[in-house]
Amino acid sequence: MYPLGETNKSNYAYLYDRLKVAEGKLQLYGTQGKCVCPQKWEPFEIEDFINVDKRRNEMGMVLISVYKTWFKDICKESN
Repeated sequence: MYPLGETNKSNYAYLYDRLKVAEGKLQLYGTQGKCVCPQKWEPFEIEDFINVDKRRNEMGMVLISVYKTWFKDICKESN
């Protein structure tokens, strides 16, 4: 899935998810989402959500639960 170390693994994951979401498909790493209410961000639907943290770890990323907290200060209103 990740080609020959040509880029940072986490950058690849962000790009992969962005493209999948733009195509109307499910993302793998949970990098794309939206504010659902003040101080709460949720990822768009994730393929095989049970294993998302395993995939994120393989890409050098934090747990999805931690990632979601990073957006609390930017989520002022639901979008």
